[in-house]
Amino acid sequence: MKISIRWKIILLIILPVVAIYSASILYHIFWMRNWAENQLEQQMVDLAEDYADRFDSSLQHTAQVAAITAAYIEKNPRMGSDQILSLLEANLENNLLIYGSAVAYDHYAYDPGKRLFIRYLHRDGSALVKSGFIFTGYDYTDTAHEYWTLPKTTGKPSWTEPYYDEGGGNALMVTYSVPFYSAGKFMGIALVDVPLAPIRELAFMGIPEHFRFNIITSRGKYVYSSEKSRINQRVAEVLGKNPDKKLLAFSKTITSGQTGFLTLTGWEFQEPEFTAFAPVRSTQWGFSISLSEKDAYEDIQKEFYRNILFYLLSLLLIIPGLWFLGSGISKALLKLNKTMLAFAEGDPEIRADISSRDEIGSLASTFNHMASRLMDRERKLFEIQRLLESTIEQSPIPIMVVDSDRNIHNFNNACRDITGFKGDIKPGMNIMKMNVTWKDYDKDGNRIQPENSPLMLALEGKSTKDLEMKIIRGDGEESWVIANGIPVKDDGGNIIAGFVAFPDITERKKTEEKLCESEERFRRIAENAKDMIYRMILPDGHYEYVSPASLDIFGYTPDEFYESPLLIQQIIHPDWTGYFQEQWANLQNGLMPPVYEYQAIHKSGEIRWIHQRNVLVKNDRGEPLAIEGIVTDVSQAKRAGEEKAKLEADLKQAHKMEALGTLAGGIAHDFNNILAAIIGFSELAREDSPESSRVREEIEEVIRAGKRARDLVKHILAFSRKTEQNRFPVKIQPLVEESLNLLRASIPSTIEIRQDLDPRCGNIMADPTQIHQVIMNLCTNAAQAMDERGGILEVTLRPEDLANIHVGEPGPYIKLTVKDTGMGIDKDAMDKIFDPYFTTKPYGKGSGMGLAVVHGIVTAHQGLITVESTPGTGTAFHVFFPESSEVSRNEDMAAEIPPMKGVESILVVDDEKSIIDMTRLRLERLGYRVSARTDGLEALELFRSSPEAFDLVITDQTMPKMTGEQLAEELLKIRKNIPIILCTGFSSQMNSQKATSMGIKAFLMKPVDTRELATSIRRVLDAG
Repeated sequence: MKISIRWKIILLIILPVVAIYSASILYHIFWMRNWAENQLEQQMVDLAEDYADRFDSSLQHTAQVAAITAAYIEKNPRMGSDQILSLLEANLENNLLIYGSAVAYDHYAYDPGKRLFIRYLHRDGSALVKSGFIFTGYDYTDTAHEYWTLPKTTGKPSWTEPYYDEGGGNALMVTYSVPFYSAGKFMGIALVDVPLAPIRELAFMGIPEHFRFNIITSRGKYVYSSEKSRINQRVAEVLGKNPDKKLLAFSKTITSGQTGFLTLTGWEFQEPEFTAFAPVRSTQWGFSISLSEKDAYEDIQKEFYRNILFYLLSLLLIIPGLWFLGSGISKALLKLNKTMLAFAEGDPEIRADISSRDEIGSLASTFNHMASRLMDRERKLFEIQRLLESTIEQSPIPIMVVDSDRNIHNFNNACRDITGFKGDIKPGMNIMKMNVTWKDYDKDGNRIQPENSPLMLALEGKSTKDLEMKIIRGDGEESWVIANGIPVKDDGGNIIAGFVAFPDITERKKTEEKLCESEERFRRIAENAKDMIYRMILPDGHYEYVSPASLDIFGYTPDEFYESPLLIQQIIHPDWTGYFQEQWANLQNGLMPPVYEYQAIHKSGEIRWIHQRNVLVKNDRGEPLAIEGIVTDVSQAKRAGEEKAKLEADLKQAHKMEALGTLAGGIAHDFNNILAAIIGFSELAREDSPESSRVREEIEEVIRAGKRARDLVKHILAFSRKTEQNRFPVKIQPLVEESLNLLRASIPSTIEIRQDLDPRCGNIMADPTQIHQVIMNLCTNAAQAMDERGGILEVTLRPEDLANIHVGEPGPYIKLTVKDTGMGIDKDAMDKIFDPYFTTKPYGKGSGMGLAVVHGIVTAHQGLITVESTPGTGTAFHVFFPESSEVSRNEDMAAEIPPMKGVESILVVDDEKSIIDMTRLRLERLGYRVSARTDGLEALELFRSSPEAFDLVITDQTMPKMTGEQLAEELLKIRKNIPIILCTGFSSQMNSQKATSMGIKAFLMKPVDTRELATSIRRVLDAG
């Protein structure tokens, strides 16, 4: 059905007006209803509270009379009957709302001779009726009387339930009773009987019309009701046999002491009603007031009918005017419509001829302006379309556009060139009819079917971004492109075309392939390199690349470095953390050459030396971008350097020792010759001095000093490897005792010497002189450590089995301990104390050779030396010598054996005259005949002149013109069996083995004492 513009205008105006009017009326009705209901609730709650308070006030006024009476009787317990009656009369005369007043006593409370006593006074019209004690027929203390039992049992004032009083004209009354006491004992009650009718009339005056009200006790009994028949009935009786539970519950709510408002049905009316309630506060009663919903909304309904009437009258006035208005508008719009249809059908010059100055005239003018603008825009769009098509056609990027019907709109020259297509393409030609001469492949070499091409996907609404494709033309030429296809949509989201552009990237692809090949070469170099190569991105410090060498250098794979950028900080040795962080910060700031070394902890726990070379990479703005570096494990080189340094130190030490040996050898000969004279002449002087004389004792000291000097030379020669060691089984205890005796004379008296030498200690295979030197050096060092403040020098000797303490070769040892209470040795010096020339003593107080000599002697004896020291407490040296099972030579050293004598002829040769003179005297005192020469050549001539005249030749080794070795050779040529003893202070060319191989019978080291010389002579002569 077609509706005219006229009716549309009428409906467009009328319908909104109707809707607005209807909505306004409905809103007004509902608003009024809600407003009225809220107002009614407040009004009814206020009425309920007001009338309940009025009623309560009247009740309290009468209740006060009973309370005052009880209080008065408690203060005056001995009141007589007449006095009580006077009090009751005053109560009634002054309170018109009271019907009766009484004072009732408990059993024998008033008079011990009377069981009950009550005085009661009530009204009879205007007269007052008195009553007294009742002896029979009426017992007010019966449990049926609430006015007595309630106050007595609860101890509180109380109201009774309403009741009809027959004596009071069958009026509805309540009684208020107040207990009174004497000395805490219940005595009785004071009460008032209150008729409810006067109170009701006084309290409920002015209740509005249509309202109904009730007063209900806590036991559900009506005290008063608008429905008279309910008075003095119970709610349950009024509601019937099957009462509504909600109404029963509501009756209890009324007496709950609360104020409220509810919507109910059936409480007062048989239709919806509003009820408000409030408590009668001095009792447990409740007051309710009710109004039916119909009466409540009567005014609102009247207002609704008035609005409906006004609404209908308005419509009757509006419709005719709208009819005439719609006719004029309809004619003008029809004319404008014809003009628009002509313009749409292709008449661009037609214009609307409407000259009215209203909205329709404005619409016609706007149409005319729009038509002119559209013609201008169409011309511009045509020009833009031609420009766009020309741009696409001439674009160096291949472009193809196909509409949703698969018709080709654009297939430019660049597209022809890259595909090799030579055919004609007519406008609107369907792409499915196109003779395709090329094939598309993805970057993996898989053929791309036409239905999966970017163009077809675009027509399906799927975009393609940066898809690498290879196009193989019909002539076999290959090109690489990056295809980007998008669906072209109209404003409604409908696909109207597919657009694909695929620029040629063949040259770039070739460059990338070369770059990949180059990267692969460098990657292989990096991955096969023994050094770790890395690249770290700044500023967050994550690794972009780590070569596999990280596993060999640090024990961590490249993946572990990628997962934990802070791993390098955990690898750095704690002693180098600060240094590494400082160098790293300097590198990032470009403040120092980026090459440094540090120690790192391999995953296995091994500590390694790392050499790191870094380069800070910056961006175009000069900001740090990355750090590239090479990490090299230089641990082996470091160890090689340390070994080289050690070898150099050992070589330097060897040179020192060689120099010391050369020096020792240089002085040993001369020094031993001097000592030989000193010891020899001292022994001759001792023989000439009386026994037990002071002179003899002093000569003994000289001899002992000479022998110690001789031993010292031996030590020097032994330390410098310039002489052989003569070892034999020795008992070490006498050596320790002798050393301590010598030491006592040279140390301060503030130092106490303690010795504890276990007699169970066996023998050791040793050179006694060297063992003596060990003891003296250790004890001297200990004494010097306590030189300033004194202390205790403790020397102990114990048998020890090293198998028990797991050091050295297992077996029985003799343990020598030298312990002091000096200043101790610090940790740094502990590792150097056995190095030659190392000393912590001031200049002039130590050569640094003492402990080095000790260490050398102990080691040469297959022994072991350890040290324990605590700075500030003291030091203990422990020396372990392997125990020997052979018998000691020095067990009988204390016994003096007289030198062995003889009568043979001896030729003595020595370049030192003092030695010659001393030896001559020695031998002559032993009974020998002596010939002496200071020149080897002279001695040779003497022997050659008379070879058989001599039984023995004693010659020095080191002599000018002819050495002792040369002399011996010549002598043996003259007489093969001549016994020869070769003596020397020191000779690097001669030793005992060589001497024996030459036929020399004995080899003696100077200085030689008388006993040793005599023994050697007899052994040689007796052997011949």
